[in-house]
Amino acid sequence: LLDLLKPDDVLGISWGSTVAAVVDRIPPRAVPGLQVVQLAGGSRRIDPALAPSETAGRLAAALGAPVHPLYAPALLDSAALR
Repeated sequence: LLDLLKPDDVLGISWGSTVAAVVDRIPPRAVPGLQVVQLAGGSRRIDPALAPSETAGRLAAALGAPVHPLYAPALLDSAALR
């Protein structure tokens, strides 16, 4: 991943155990102008360590980038609410 990132890139991130494992193994390295964007909403049903906002925040911190969280639920109870 670090070899693919270029200055001023926008990196979208979702969630899950595999994504969290990758994020937790990224060594700190600043990428000039990089922005990290959360692509999936959150849920109280998700393990907090795997939550999209937490994962995006850890990635942004490792890469010295701002994070753009998505304040929306991942799961909704009805089609009308979606």
